[in-house]
Amino acid sequence: MRNQWAEPEGFETRPPAVRYRIRSTRGKIEEHRTVPTQDPHIGDKWFHALAPQDQLFADRYADLLQQAATYFYAPDQIYQPLQGVPDIVVSDEEVRERIYRIDGGENTREATRYRGSPDARYPFAELPFEQQRALVEHIEALKREWNFELLGID
Repeated sequence: MRNQWAEPEGFETRPPAVRYRIRSTRGKIEEHRTVPTQDPHIGDKWFHALAPQDQLFADRYADLLQQAATYFYAPDQIYQPLQGVPDIVVSDEEVRERIYRIDGGENTREATRYRGSPDARYPFAELPFEQQRALVEHIEALKREWNFELLGID
């Protein structure tokens, strides 16, 4: 299914939850639902959040974003570029679409919420393309590790 739950623009009205499958911290594959959440910092628009019990997965995802963002501020002797994941194949078009959703979605919302401006973010669309690709490949590897799969609208 096309991932519409992470649309950067959000929703004017409360959207229905989206069902997804994920491996729990206990190792069992479970079905969960997103939690539609209204963000007062972004014009009171609605966005989907993972269920609270999936915070560890969300934290691992955020760690990948933070690692990719070091490109913008770490000195050359410290910066470690992400290496690609060879067994994950993602088209150039899919990489561009995913980076668009990441950059214009949660990345922009976090910058607005915590720094007061959407411009106060690290713009993932300005990463070298091979780093954009590596980031998306690592996200796919994380989803595979956690058996994450979107199932559809609830």
